[in-house]
Amino acid sequence: MSHPSPRVPAKKAGKCDRVVATLRSKILEGRWQSGAQLPPRLQLLRTLNTTPVTLHHAVQRLVRDGFLRTAAGAGTFVTAAPPHLNTYAVIFVFDPAAYGGEVNWSRYYQALTQAVARFQQETGKRILQFHGIDEHTDSPDRKRLISHIKRQNLAGLIFANPPFQLAGTPILDSPGIPRVALTDKQSYPHVPIVKLDGDMWVERALDYLAALGRRHVAILSFGGPDSDAWVRAGLAARGMVSHRRWTQFVSMRQPEGARRAVELLMHDRERPDALLVADDNFVEQALAGLADAGMKVPAGIAVIGHANFPVAPSKVSPVRLLGYDAALTLRTCVDLIDRQRRGEIVPGETTLPALWEEEVGGLISEIRGQRSESRLKRTEVRSAKASPSEAVKEVKHAQ
Repeated sequence: MSHPSPRVPAKKAGKCDRVVATLRSKILEGRWQSGAQLPPRLQLLRTLNTTPVTLHHAVQRLVRDGFLRTAAGAGTFVTAAPPHLNTYAVIFVFDPAAYGGEVNWSRYYQALTQAVARFQQETGKRILQFHGIDEHTDSPDRKRLISHIKRQNLAGLIFANPPFQLAGTPILDSPGIPRVALTDKQSYPHVPIVKLDGDMWVERALDYLAALGRRHVAILSFGGPDSDAWVRAGLAARGMVSHRRWTQFVSMRQPEGARRAVELLMHDRERPDALLVADDNFVEQALAGLADAGMKVPAGIAVIGHANFPVAPSKVSPVRLLGYDAALTLRTCVDLIDRQRRGEIVPGETTLPALWEEEVGGLISEIRGQRSESRLKRTEVRSAKASPSEAVKEVKHAQ
């Protein structure tokens, strides 16, 4: 059983730091494997040219960081799951406190948070979450994250947002730590990205609507004035139409605006017969707006809602949900980090599929059945016109 050690006097801190760095390097470089017993104390004292007190303080620091454990009468051992191999950081730009707490936080972040909890339960690995990591330098989470990086006790960093605000900081630039970012564009060569296939979302949604015979499509999004361009090409290719006034934008901080926008859409002189809700935070409000306008789903209007599974919107009407599985996303990020740490070459971009609600569990089961978790290969799904069954078959494994 280990006990906290007293504070090391300032004049001895430099010597202790040197011993800590030497011991830790042997673990990081694999010379002392997980579970291995350290040499006897007398041997360590001679090898490190240090004193018993300094060695004691150094060992206790590494015990607190999770690299070592001590057993009375048996010696000192590398832990079975040292943090540089088993502890990951998920980094969020936004802080849930700024959104009125977890309840009002973006469903994208909620889904990742739930995936973290599930992943830890299933694997025994540890994932630390850091919020509000942006250009501000004085937040407690930012200081805590940098401390972990300096102590080299993280297996890797997962950026839930593009990390451009962190350029020039240890969070983005410290060498020797694998990274991966959830974003649409790779901006830093040393940070591979995991991309959620937005083109596939549009193609599958429009194919579904076309199969129903729907031709007049409205769009509800949180984007800017030209953010509907990604849909218009697909509409034109299928003979569908969408007037500019049918594309409505809503603020993430005021999702209730979706209700009013959709109700107004239904009073247009040329009413749409289909609605794409491109953000899961607006689905319930959009359905309420349809109810306010007296519209029936799907008889009067077919609705496809975006989703970040498993945090799916509540369906008071038979809306179809199409989106992305946060569990698959997280596992892909962890796999890319583990492969980097093993010295493997990883792709700069890995694209994950848009899935119908009923496909989510099936795709993960198929992926897990095709290779072991520890050797998970790159998953990239691209589909222009995939049916639900074809989407699973198109999982590709880069060798």
